[in-house]
Amino acid sequence: MTDTQASDPQVPVAAPAVLIVGTGAMASLFAGYLARSGQVAVTMAGSWPAGLEALQQRGVIVEDEAGTWSAPVSVLSFEAGLPTVGVPSYGARVPPAGHPTPVPFPLALVLVKSYQTAAAARRLQPLLAPGGLAISLQNGLGNDRRLARFLGRCRVNLGVTDCGATLIEPGRVRVGGLGITVLAACGVGRSPATEATDRVFGKSAPPRNDPTGTGLVWALADWLTAAGLEVEVLEDIRAAVWRKLAVNCAINANAALRGVVNGALLEDRVARASLCRAAREVGDVAAAGGVRLPGDPALAAIEVARRTAGNRCSMLQDLARGMPTEVDALNGAVVQLARRHGVPTPENERLWRAVRLAERRARQGAWPGRQRASRGSVEAGPAAAGADGADAWRPERATTGATGLGQALSTRAAGATRRGGLSWLSK
Repeated sequence: MTDTQASDPQVPVAAPAVLIVGTGAMASLFAGYLARSGQVAVTMAGSWPAGLEALQQRGVIVEDEAGTWSAPVSVLSFEAGLPTVGVPSYGARVPPAGHPTPVPFPLALVLVKSYQTAAAARRLQPLLAPGGLAISLQNGLGNDRRLARFLGRCRVNLGVTDCGATLIEPGRVRVGGLGITVLAACGVGRSPATEATDRVFGKSAPPRNDPTGTGLVWALADWLTAAGLEVEVLEDIRAAVWRKLAVNCAINANAALRGVVNGALLEDRVARASLCRAAREVGDVAAAGGVRLPGDPALAAIEVARRTAGNRCSMLQDLARGMPTEVDALNGAVVQLARRHGVPTPENERLWRAVRLAERRARQGAWPGRQRASRGSVEAGPAAAGADGADAWRPERATTGATGLGQALSTRAAGATRRGGLSWLSK
């Protein structure tokens, strides 16, 4: 920092830069809260023209219990070439940051659909600093492995979130719930290049001889907390990841195939039985891999379905729009891992294959549940053409996030040990 920067209040001190990969509902939620806190300079990256244009013109608009407010973000188009970063003109309610966001970025939050992870990782590769960290807050298994293929294992970390949001229109998000976000402490070896990056993060940076390099994770936790979000940092979050997976596998596929809201699954004897079997199978696979889930995962799924009774899950929305779902990273990933462990998962395999068939039929306009799912105010959303899943906006609503999982996500796996980074989650 120069003497001019220190003494002249008109020259802002550059805030640490955070890149949000994606421009959909969850990306907008995290970008909005982080940007409003003033702790960091936020840039949102994607390839959805309507979303990027809206964000550039007015920043992120957020509707929550406190009212409607806007927050300044910079935008970066994956399609416009790198490393161009635009500084938007903001709404009058939030002043501009006053300086461009630097590239490369020391920290990135990845918030795209699971099947878009590889494309997002390729585009993120030149944007992430050599000692930087990309943290996935996505659904399903395997996202860490896909990111690591392009970024390296030492630059990838994992988290799970209970926050939920609805994309009302490009750049405008409605908060459905601010649950807990759990981040994994970065326990992999970090290169010497991280020292310069970690110095950006002030008191949150680890000592120079700290082999774990947790400074970036703890800095993000501090910023999210300052933004009003509940955060935990755990050495081992496998139990939280797998319990969330069990709930998603049980609810999403069943609700999508039947074209119903979550709560309707509990009113149908056959659907409820399928939900319970799918959740318990996921628990069996987790146990075979050394992860013991506290309690009965079927009861966790029932409780979430009850608390989110009126919600239409994202998989149902995707089928209603004729778009790909995340079933391969949910039920499909469970089946693949189960085969390696010799664990039978007939219910998850049935659901996986049925959703894949429904995807094909929905693309052809022949899915029987499409008309039923589209009846009324189905909350659908951005199409999945680009790396941020929002290149062909349709004027329905898009609800994403794993609502009602706060208790599950806060569960600690006591005494568990980390093994070779985070890629074991998807092996």
